[in-house]
Amino acid sequence: YIFTIIFALSSYIPFVTVYRWRGVYALCLLILFGYLIESVGIMTCFPYGCFSYSSQLGMKIFGIVPVMLAFTRPPLVLWVWYYIHERVISRRQRWLVWWFALVIIDLILDPLAVWMGLWSYPEGGQWFGVPWTNFAWWMLSGTIAMIILDSVLKKTYTHTNYSYGLWCTMTFFIGYGVWRRIL
Repeated sequence: YIFTIIFALSSYIPFVTVYRWRGVYALCLLILFGYLIESVGIMTCFPYGCFSYSSQLGMKIFGIVPVMLAFTRPPLVLWVWYYIHERVISRRQRWLVWWFALVIIDLILDPLAVWMGLWSYPEGGQWFGVPWTNFAWWMLSGTIAMIILDSVLKKTYTHTNYSYGLWCTMTFFIGYGVWRRIL
């Protein structure tokens, strides 16, 4: 929990510092959207496919989604959002890189989380126990997240470097997953 929260704060604090009330508002909307879409997913098996969270992620809101979701999902979205705003020029390129980056990150982290027992897909899936629908719908929910950020921030992008947080998080969780499997 501690590392997850630290990695999340490494993106939240600068984001709120730069964007102030708009940053807080955008962050709150991302967190609420995450809770909503994940709750719908767990209760209806749509859009990601049937899945459930284990008790390893701690306390759950209404017994459905872990409170920790506020520290796991939005940082991924923020890191990709910053990355594309720093490096991609055209609007079309932004969307292509956005979808590609979100799916690549999910292709790595989601199977790792299943492997570690953080959540599971009872019917399994084609990609290391994760169904393809998860990745397709992650693109859709990621699109909604980008629309939230773009709408709230209204082209007030300010250069900051958050890509280090993404690489630290990815490295930590991959290393942690491998370490847990070895022991």
